[in-house]
Amino acid sequence: LINWGLNTMKINIYDNTNIKWETIESFRTLHIREAKRETRSLQTWRKQFEAISNGLAFCITGKLNEEIISAAYFLCPDKICYYGSSASRRDLFDKPLGHAIIWEAILESKKRGVYFFNIGSTYEFKFNKLATCKEKNIAFFKEGFGGNLVMNYIIENRI
Repeated sequence: LINWGLNTMKINIYDNTNIKWETIESFRTLHIREAKRETRSLQTWRKQFEAISNGLAFCITGKLNEEIISAAYFLCPDKICYYGSSASRRDLFDKPLGHAIIWEAILESKKRGVYFFNIGSTYEFKFNKLATCKEKNIAFFKEGFGGNLVMNYIIENRI
């Protein structure tokens, strides 16, 4: 799955040496188009651009025929890399679009001396019957990269 992306897409890594607002705007446009709505404010995208510009994050895009079809953002403070957000063309979901992006992020993190790559929450299906189909698919994708599962407790105040 990783090799498909590496062999088919043109993958670019953007950091403080080469980031331009146009890259973030293309990522944002893809995100809005695929979500069919604007899920986050423009200010959050500006903050991501600022973090990349300041050397605290990076962005990876995958292009096919010069069009961005997949993109992801990673925040890397204090030797920990956090998967932040991503978007991919849904009409191409039969292709493994995100696999090569995550793989390249892992390699980029290693180059940066990162000790821990945090891809985010996954769901233990037998304990979490509330997970949506989309969340289960995301969890399946994340769990495919292996590593160690770490128990995290989330305390929410629902007033």
